[in-house]
Amino acid sequence: MNLKYALLAAVGFSCLTSGAFAITPAPQPQPQAITPQTQPLTPQQLEVVKQNAIAGKDLANQPNMTPALLETMKQRANQGDVQAQSILGQVYQHGKYGVKKNLFTARDWYEKAIKQGNVPSMINLGDMYQKGMGVPKSYTKARELFEQAAAKGDAVAQYNLGVMYQNGRGVKKDGQKAIEWYQKASMQGYGDAFNNTGVICEHGIDVSKSKEKAEENYKKACEFKSKQGCINYKRLHDKK
Repeated sequence: MNLKYALLAAVGFSCLTSGAFAITPAPQPQPQAITPQTQPLTPQQLEVVKQNAIAGKDLANQPNMTPALLETMKQRANQGDVQAQSILGQVYQHGKYGVKKNLFTARDWYEKAIKQGNVPSMINLGDMYQKGMGVPKSYTKARELFEQAAAKGDAVAQYNLGVMYQNGRGVKKDGQKAIEWYQKASMQGYGDAFNNTGVICEHGIDVSKSKEKAEENYKKACEFKSKQGCINYKRLHDKK
């Protein structure tokens, strides 16, 4: 799962309210090269990997995972290191680096990390629940996990809750509630949240129809790298 946080100021448009809000710039950790290790990594070396992982929030695609690093992660995870637990959850969920895919093991590591408040694990396990991957399908449990992550300010969790309310999955369908969650994600530069707000405005899902507001949101979505937002903006703009 890729989390995309923007560092620009944005203006948010909704069918419910109008006005501007600013996105607070946040420093991004810079990736650092890791030399393949034949001995267990030092705490300093492990910290570099963990910081890279936190920056990307997509541990399944980390390029520097070596057998020695993976073994170190397992040792640290068993000692209670929350980031190592989250990393192993993703490694087992996706079956990377010579590790056989095992959704049950992924779930176990995510649950351990969640007990320590790890947000990426909340999102990943929530996604597993809403898709029924390695766990019984449950929109209720997915929503609960997304709500935990959203309460900590995570944009993807806020976006996911918006989708659940927009589509009525695990909750009563509510376009206004969806927009409220999308606005929270939009304030962090999450482009697809602008796009989905535009869809609700364009089609009048529990709000008054407004093609003007829809186009404004599609434009912002496109500016924040939402491919669907660009498509929708072009579609409405070209009709003029």
